[in-house]
Parts: sequence; C-alpha cells; structure tokens
Amino acid sequence: MRYKIGDFAKILDTSVRTLRYYDEMNLLKPDYIDSFTGYRYYSENQMDQFKEIKYLQQSGFTIQEIRQNKNKWNDNLLYQKRNSILEQAKELQDQIAKIDYLRSHLNSHQGTFNFNEIKVIKKERKREIYEKNL
Repeated sequence: MRYKIGDFAKILDTSVRTLRYYDEMNLLKPDYIDSFTGYRYYSENQMDQFKEIKYLQQSGFTIQEIRQNKNKWNDNLLYQKRNSILEQAKELQDQIAKIDYLRSHLNSHQGTFNFNEIKVIKKERKREIYEKNL
C-alpha cells in the first residue's frame, strides 16, 4: 500500500517538511513520485526506515553521519559515537562544576565576587566531581 506524503507524515507523527528534507538529503526517498502531479508516495516498509533514522538522530547522530553510514552500521561506528558523547558529557560536567563553584563562591561573598579571587578548578578535581556524579 502507498501513502501520500501527508498521510505518511501523520502516521509517523512527523511533518511533511521533515519527509521532504529526508528526501533532499537522500535518506528516505519516496517509493513513487507521480510524474504528472509531483505527489510523493511512500510504502509501508518505509515506516521502519523512517523510525531507524529518527532513532539514530535521538541517539546523537547527525543527518550527515546517518547519510554517510547508511547501510553500513557496525559496532565500531556505534562505539566511536558512544565515546564522543561520553567526552561531551565530561565537558558538560566540567562546566556544571565551574558554575556550582561560582554559585558557592557568590553565596559566600554576599552576592558579589572578584574573578581575580576565583581559583581555577584543576583537572583532577573536575574529574573527581564527574566520577562522583556518575
């Protein structure tokens, strides 16, 4: 069975715009395009392809990464992405630690502080804080 783009979008709880973008990016091409009307039609088996793309996006992969690795996913690619996300998480945790330090310093100095007085949190301390919060 074929679905018009609007119907396909409703079924998948997405927008027609997203489907057109996926088509432009060669991620999910319509099963059939009517040469007279230009209407795009999608088949039922393309629903799983759409869900795969969305799941990969929700897992942190960019459209470019999904397109580049289409049909060649393997454990190594997933492991590399996992490590990249872990590194980003560590950086975010470091930023949170700095903000927490600023807040505590601000609170202990009646709402004002001098940046010259603030010490830089050493990497070992940041790592300690990160590991403690895991």
